Amino acid sequence: KRFVFAYQLPGQIDDVYMKDLGTGTIQPVIQTQDKGEHPLAWSHDGRSLLVFTYDTEKATLSSWSFASRTLTPFIGPGAVESAAFSPRDDYVAFASRESGRSEVYVTTFPDHRQTWPLTTEGGQVLSWSADGREILVATLSGHIVGYPVSTKGGFSFGQPTTLLRDVGAAAVYSSATRD
Repeated sequence: KRFVFAYQLPGQIDDVYMKDLGTGTIQPVIQTQDKGEHPLAWSHDGRSLLVFTYDTEKATLSSWSFASRTLTPFIGPGAVESAAFSPRDDYVAFASRESGRSEVYVTTFPDHRQTWPLTTEGGQVLSWSADGREILVATLSGHIVGYPVSTKGGFSFGQPTTLLRDVGAAAVYSSATRD
């Protein structure tokens, strides 16, 4: 019924807008004077957005609360490139270049109290399965892999299974159905 997108008015930095598909109404959601914002993921309960925020100094993954209408730094600074909520919105998988190359991590949400490295040879987050048992990742070597995960009693993961080989750099532009 709604979608959010980044849009840049002439002479300004990107802000986040929302369009109601029923009415066609477009309204600003996040507008700051000194930062640009790009939405990356919408929580399943509709209460939060993960937003890539940037300025001339740094890039951060921030969390937008629709209830309080606040934008809060969540992860960073570091070049966060992709992110996905777990089905229950209690974990976030994200890719960051903080280590020098793009790697995928998982952290608790909304408190970011614990973080686990998922990849060791680089990757980008594609999606989290609807049942919460798999995170799809595009590897830097051009494959699409599925990491088996569990969030019962904390976060754990197993060895990935290669789903598609040799997709190339375009693997990061993949999408899967939630099942």
